[in-house]
Amino acid sequence: MRGLPGSGKTVELRFLDAPLSELLRRVGTRKAAAGDSEPLITGERLAEWSQRSQAPDEAELGLFDTPETI
Repeated sequence: MRGLPGSGKTVELRFLDAPLSELLRRVGTRKAAAGDSEPLITGERLAEWSQRSQAPDEAELGLFDTPETI
């Protein structure tokens, strides 16, 4: 999945591994700031998604270009 050699393009995989409790806190904070009455992302959905996803291993990360440091 690396960028096409000579094209100047890169393909990066960025994975942020935050605990479910932190994700719930962030959704709640954003919801409150936006004044939304009902979140699009619920705690139940976050819990379900967290069971379906996993952190990439070194082999998978090796398929991508090294991310630039921001």
